[in-house]
Amino acid sequence: MLRVVLLFALLSGSVAQAETIDVPVLADGKVDLDAIYSTFKATTYAVETGRMPEFTGSFLEQSFSAIYDNSDFTKPFDLIIKSTDLSENAYFMLAVLLNDIICLEPKLPPNKLLWQETAVSFSGGWKVQLSCAEAD
Repeated sequence: MLRVVLLFALLSGSVAQAETIDVPVLADGKVDLDAIYSTFKATTYAVETGRMPEFTGSFLEQSFSAIYDNSDFTKPFDLIIKSTDLSENAYFMLAVLLNDIICLEPKLPPNKLLWQETAVSFSGGWKVQLSCAEAD
């Protein structure tokens, strides 16, 4: 009986893993940036008061939506990304790309986003704290 349960757990885990979209890597294990950039498309909507704090788009052929608090870019702010099939590595790369775009608005460089400082994963999404560096 235990073998049947373990076999079922192993097989069902493999199926779930196959549905997760991960970032493409090169033969040496480094992220294939050309492949990532070519799949990234994002749209944000301008309104009378400036930019709305949301994005829609696609990354690695998966659609996503993202929202953030844009009150003060020099202080940490939350970015929430929702997509159904991205891996944690893919969410991280998407957060890096969106952080660059968000920091373009106030013309500030993005602060470094480190893997160990990120990621509160939740059902259907990922939450990370970002910030832009203060101008020199």
